[in-house]
Amino acid sequence: MMTNVLHQKISRKRIAAVRPRGGAGRAVSYKPGAAGIHQSCPRHFLRKLGRIAGSVFSRVSAVFTLKTAPGPREETGRRTAEKKIFPGILKGIAGGVLAVLFFAFIAIGLIPHVRQQSLSLSLPEETLQASVLNAFLEDSPGDTPSEDGFQTPAGGKEFSALSVQNRRIESGETISSIAGKAGLSLDTLISFNHIQDVRKVPVGAQLKLPDRNGILYTVKRGDSLFSIAKAYSITTGAIADVNNLESSTIHAGQELFIPGARMHQFDLKKILGELFIRPTAGRLTSSFGMRPDPFTGVRRFHNGIDLAAPEGTSIFAAMAGKVVKVGVHAAYGRYIIVSHAGGYQSWYAHLRKPLVEQGRSVSQGQLIGEMGNTGYSTGPHLHFSIFKDGKAVDPIKFLQ
Repeated sequence: MMTNVLHQKISRKRIAAVRPRGGAGRAVSYKPGAAGIHQSCPRHFLRKLGRIAGSVFSRVSAVFTLKTAPGPREETGRRTAEKKIFPGILKGIAGGVLAVLFFAFIAIGLIPHVRQQSLSLSLPEETLQASVLNAFLEDSPGDTPSEDGFQTPAGGKEFSALSVQNRRIESGETISSIAGKAGLSLDTLISFNHIQDVRKVPVGAQLKLPDRNGILYTVKRGDSLFSIAKAYSITTGAIADVNNLESSTIHAGQELFIPGARMHQFDLKKILGELFIRPTAGRLTSSFGMRPDPFTGVRRFHNGIDLAAPEGTSIFAAMAGKVVKVGVHAAYGRYIIVSHAGGYQSWYAHLRKPLVEQGRSVSQGQLIGEMGNTGYSTGPHLHFSIFKDGKAVDPIKFLQ
């Protein structure tokens, strides 16, 4: 008996001596197939599993072994199997089962999602076939713009081609009266015939009368049919039909008729001679250009016209704009400068009293001052000048 106890102690010491230990007294397992799983599983779970396995093994071995008391060698083998071999095998099996369950859970969760995604995909050939069929089967309402902005009406031509007639100006007729008889707007007739000044159109001149209202547009560099149509709020198909265009290709300098379009009011007034109105009543006492100085007699350049009237006569804005300067000058006395669209400025000098403030906007014909005799002057009058892009121009050419 003493020999068996001593043998058991020696065996435990040898096992403890050859078993390497990890940090914090933890035994490191080198069992093939079970080492990685053993170290990744929770320690308390594995310990409990080992105790259960040892208990089961002892019960099974008790049934299949002899009823006689075991000898020292059999007892040692049984204890070794209970403490080391069988628990390690069961730990490996348990870890494997856990791993299989883990991967099965992932597979069950991902396979339906992947299958659903794969079912929602379509092959390029299928997409191409569907788009081709839709192009033939579906009716697209309205105009269908292509990549270059050219629109083709769904129901054929949107407008008929433009028709033009010739008309000779008879004695006593005006551009306005001819436009009224033809049922055309004034700006249509002016634009289509490239008229720059209606007062210079002679009797007997030939006019071209289109069969509808609109204006001629000269294509500029960088223009496209789409940009022109967008600027005038019209479809490219309408422009193409009226002008008999076979494609959307246009070039600089080409003239296109834009149906229904109108001229800018500034350009129209300029052509009609209504860009500026007379700023005051009175007689013309001095013209634009070189003239003798009224005091010295020396010829000097006069950058405007002089309109004489009684002092206090009303002065009106010759064109809508913004008052940019109200001041006093040694030679021109009290004055007002109004800035207009198109690079124009109007100058009103020798005033008795300005009636507008600097920075205010004024409309055409609005009262802005009173005629006076201030500054370098021989009597009550208005010095009126018009500047275009900073250069003085003859006001008579712009007044009605």
